[in-house]
Amino acid sequence: MSVSQIVPYLFFLACPVSMAIMMWFMMPGMGSHATNEHAAEQRVAQLALEVEALRVRQSDPEPVRTH
Repeated sequence: MSVSQIVPYLFFLACPVSMAIMMWFMMPGMGSHATNEHAAEQRVAQLALEVEALRVRQSDPEPVRTH
């Protein structure tokens, strides 16, 4: 089998092979995806604490300043 006979098969296989590689990289549970999800959850928790602190601060009357 010569190179000129193999080239058409390479073009034929390029699409399914590249699609399989892309699907493999997009699978849930890949290392970076799980890390990003954990970081996002931590950020949401931090922002929720900040919102609660601001609500408490806003509902409290102004402190009386004595000098």
